[in-house]
Amino acid sequence: MMTSVDVVLTPPSDAWISLPGIILPEKDNPILQAAIAANASHPITGNRKHFGTYFGQRIGTVLI
Repeated sequence: MMTSVDVVLTPPSDAWISLPGIILPEKDNPILQAAIAANASHPITGNRKHFGTYFGQRIGTVLI
């Protein structure tokens, strides 16, 4: 059950962490980078096309 949602800013691209093996379109990478920078438990996206491969996997603190 979701109890709260925080809206966070995308960190500047020079602060992004390397994600070896994670392949996302350029427009989707900021979503994951922002979630990781915020120590989020989950990103909120319905984008199964690009994130679906990673559903159920943990990337940093983020469970896709």
